Parts: sequence; structure tokens; C-alpha cells
Amino acid sequence: MQEYLQDNETVLWQGEPAAFPLIENGNKTRVLRTWLLTVVIIGGLLAAYVTKNSQWSMNVAIGMVVIGAVIMISPVFERASVKRQKYYITNQRAILEFDAKTFYSMDLSDIDDYKVVSDVANEDSVVLGSKIFEEVNKQLRWRACHPMIDRQNTTNRTRAEALVFYGVKNAEAAVELLEGRDATRAA
Repeated sequence: MQEYLQDNETVLWQGEPAAFPLIENGNKTRVLRTWLLTVVIIGGLLAAYVTKNSQWSMNVAIGMVVIGAVIMISPVFERASVKRQKYYITNQRAILEFDAKTFYSMDLSDIDDYKVVSDVANEDSVVLGSKIFEEVNKQLRWRACHPMIDRQNTTNRTRAEALVFYGVKNAEAAVELLEGRDATRAA
């Protein structure tokens, strides 16, 4: 983390996701629906392919099963990805660190709004950037794995337009820093 900090930048707060199960109350419906629809759709496509084609290919059938399996294990990958994240608020930026030392950041001045989401994960999540407020209750964990970046900005692919600090035990301290930033900007 130290090598990622800019000149005169100091970490004021840090956090990480609290332990959480694969299926939490807030994403239970989404995960179960994904699994059920995948089985129904892939099963239906596979049954239709095999029954309608007398010369069906085993490779096509295996391909369909593999696609279904990848879709079904995506919640497991999301959970594993989020569990390895670390979050920081410095005197200049909000930073999300992935396990492979990949960083996404937002300048504090670029955070137009923030929101605490308390009904999806077991702990409060802090959403930075209003661009994802509408989708966040349906896709909080997915959005935690996929920060919103400006795809037009080819020079800095790690500058985020919105971030999610997922299921953080000490979210209140992060919010206090963000509120302090708002008070400083208003003064």
C-alpha cells in the first residue's frame, strides 16, 4: 500500500469486509434465482439440442454444461474476491485494494455523494458515488467486485467513478471521515 500512496498522502481509515456467508439475506434471492434459472435454461437448451439433433455433438453438450457451471459458481467467485479486499480513506482519496495489489481510487473531491447500505450484507456497506445508487441494492456484491470506471479514460484505468466498501465492521468511522470532508468543503 505504501508504494501506492501519493506525495503527502496519509491513511486516515482502513477496513476490510467482515466475515460473511455465501448467501446473505440481501443477495439470497439473486443467488438462488441465478442458480435456478441456469439449471432450467441450460437444462432446457441441452434437452432441446439432444432431442432435436440426431447427430448431436458431445462438445456442444459439454460446452453448454460448462457455461452453466461457470454461471452457477460466479457467486462463489464474487464472495472470494470481496473477502480479499481492503479499503482505505486517506487525506486525498478513497482506495479499494484487490488481493493482487490492484488498486482503484476516487479523489475525495470526486465523491459527489455516499450512501450506507445496511440491509444487504451482514455489516454496513459504504457506497461512494451516486452513479450506482439505483443498482446497488440489487447488485451490491457484484458492484463491490467491479468498481465503476470511466471507460473513456484510457490513461488511468484505476480511477473509479464509484466504489463499494462491502460489509465493513467499522463503516461508521469511514462515514465520519466523509462527513468531515463534506463539512470542510461547505465551510
